[in-house]
Amino acid sequence: APGLQGFRPEPGIAAPRPQTPGGRRGFDRGDDCLGRASGACSLWSLERYQNGKVEKCQTIEVDEDREIVQCAGHSNRDPSKEEIKVVRKWAESARLKISDWVFAA
Repeated sequence: APGLQGFRPEPGIAAPRPQTPGGRRGFDRGDDCLGRASGACSLWSLERYQNGKVEKCQTIEVDEDREIVQCAGHSNRDPSKEEIKVVRKWAESARLKISDWVFAA
């Protein structure tokens, strides 16, 4: 699975880490993917660490072709400039593609 291993929570936005709905790891099939009815995907959380608290910023969907196909916050909030920068850096280091529409807004 794509990702950065061993990051430590420091103030600011950390590299995405995998979500494990129902205790499952890696790619999942079905309704857990953000906008898909079928197919395989992997879900990741982008979190901000500040004043000893963790805030979930964005959920990132990576498809089975290692492409980021969605990045959305609560109520489909678009990512901030800072969040986009972190996601792009993570994608580059994890050798992920980013779909053209993900940051088109």
